[in-house]
This record gives sequence, C-alpha cells and structure tokens, in this order.
Amino acid sequence: MSSEPPMSDLDSAPGTIIDPAHRIDPHTSASVTEWAEKLHVSEGELIDAVTAVGDRVADVERHLKSGGAQVKQDDLR
Repeated sequence: MSSEPPMSDLDSAPGTIIDPAHRIDPHTSASVTEWAEKLHVSEGELIDAVTAVGDRVADVERHLKSGGAQVKQDDLR
C-alpha cells in the first residue's frame, strides 16, 4: 500500500515544492498532463526536465525553476 496521498491532495501553489517522494511517470499521458499543470509548464517542458534530472518531482521542479541548470539532489550527496 502506498503512503503517498492522491494527487488531488497535493499542494500545487506556485513556488512551493511538492512532496519530494512523488515521482512523475513520463510514459503515462495522464501523469504528464497532471504534473505539467501542477508545475505550470508545458508537457514538452516537463518531459525534457524528467529526461534531464529524473522522475522525482522535487528534482524536476528545481530544474524548471533554475532554467535547467540545476543538478539532481542525488548528485549532491
């Protein structure tokens, strides 16, 4: 059983980092559409970000906010 809340329960206010445990499935159109809306980017931008930094929402959000210059959190450890 997953401990993650349903996506509808997530805080999607601009400027907030959504629960870093969440992941984006770039192979599922519903996931791409929903996360693109939550992160206020196009689906293409979201897929590019996932390709660049992986599927963790926190990494993708950091990457998008930095204009694509951010490294993955795991790379900093």
